[in-house]
Amino acid sequence: MGWKKIVRAVWKKVRGTEVMPDNLLDSEDAPKDVMKAMQEPLVTRWWTIGSLAQFATKYLDFFLLMAKACCNMTKTDQKENTIASNLLSLASSEWIVADIYLIAGVAKVWLNPHMHWYQGSDLTIGTPGFCAFTDK
Repeated sequence: MGWKKIVRAVWKKVRGTEVMPDNLLDSEDAPKDVMKAMQEPLVTRWWTIGSLAQFATKYLDFFLLMAKACCNMTKTDQKENTIASNLLSLASSEWIVADIYLIAGVAKVWLNPHMHWYQGSDLTIGTPGFCAFTDK
């Protein structure tokens, strides 16, 4: 499928004249090495979850419209359709969406600024979590 064209068209419809990042999921807003970070100790996972919540709230309108387009373009037995329909199902709950905004707010206002010392990546070894020294 021509997913790149579709993604760009959906972005333009939702975000207007705002320039779409070249690598949306690799942007500065998304946490780096998400899969790696999710396997680290609990506090690192919370850092990642907070960062993903902030990312989701920033682009939620785009993700939802993209999920609807994906469901309309694929068959129900395809992986893309399953992922998109699950996202739409979760986002249909006002409680879940409110929780995402709550997690994003706590991460932005408290967790990220005050707990950077145990959430950043160690420059020497490059793995997330429990740094003795940070650049901030």
